[in-house]
Amino acid sequence: MNKNSRKSIIVFLLVLSLVLTTGTFAYWASFVEGTTDEAVGTIAVGYGESVETRFELTNNINNDEYLVPQGQANNSQKGAVESISLIYGLAWKENSDLSQLVGATATGKVNVTYSMIIESDGEKLDEEEYSNIYNLINVNSDLSNPSELILDEESKLFSFYITMNEPKNQEEYTIISNATITITFSFSINDEAIDTVDGEVLALSPYGSTHQEIIPSIIADMQEKLALTGSYGRTWGNYRYTDLGLNPEDWAEAVNHIYYKPSGNVLRLRPEKGYEFTIYNSDNEEFTMKGSYNWNLIYNDLDGNWYFHVMTPENIVDINTLVVELS
Repeated sequence: MNKNSRKSIIVFLLVLSLVLTTGTFAYWASFVEGTTDEAVGTIAVGYGESVETRFELTNNINNDEYLVPQGQANNSQKGAVESISLIYGLAWKENSDLSQLVGATATGKVNVTYSMIIESDGEKLDEEEYSNIYNLINVNSDLSNPSELILDEESKLFSFYITMNEPKNQEEYTIISNATITITFSFSINDEAIDTVDGEVLALSPYGSTHQEIIPSIIADMQEKLALTGSYGRTWGNYRYTDLGLNPEDWAEAVNHIYYKPSGNVLRLRPEKGYEFTIYNSDNEEFTMKGSYNWNLIYNDLDGNWYFHVMTPENIVDINTLVVELS
């Protein structure tokens, strides 16, 4: 990855759909049912092609708050608010394995825009002809919103505030009180301003980044424990790691999409959710294990064999054929 890398990423969020009902006093008598005052979503932004993810916040998930024009909360029913807050977590992610990014940091400038559609009686209102109606809805970005994202870091929060002006006359009130307002936010990374910094390539675990490196190292620890003490490590809690001289924190998360769990004389491998193992036996028969199965590949140091899910002769597999990929 370098400064000339082109990344064109766009995510669309449908964040607000407001339906106003009719009312009877002045020009403001009805209430727009608000959405939840806080909504957090993490959007994975892929490399190259666009990824579209839509959130719809409707009255089904409201918290009894109602959006009313500014200055009208005290003249409105209980639960009326003059601003609806929407908070989203946005993370910039590559679709490829994270191990490909180790040692490099990419920073991209974030552009945030929005568009609005107002429909009345099922027909979209022309933005120019009905500019006075569109101008009743205000979309404000929090001044503390991030201006940039770092590739594959934790999500950052983006906050927006939706407010409404009071209709100026009966005509405006009649139109807005029967309208559906849809606001679409667009997030993008400026592909002309992506900064990359190379750094030292770091291993994902104390024993390396790949299962080819990690598996023999853990097995060697198991066998060394047996040779020195006459018994294997314990099989519960953090002892399964500390008895082998391992730090449990180093193995609490999946390493390159594989969880490693030694337990006495066995070592269990499980795919991270969203990934799967494909492995073969000596007769070239294929076995597939998805992360959602909560199954394991099992190494038994007593016989030196690897097993698929259960330790039976028909489930013996060849660990050298293991492939880890998206499910």
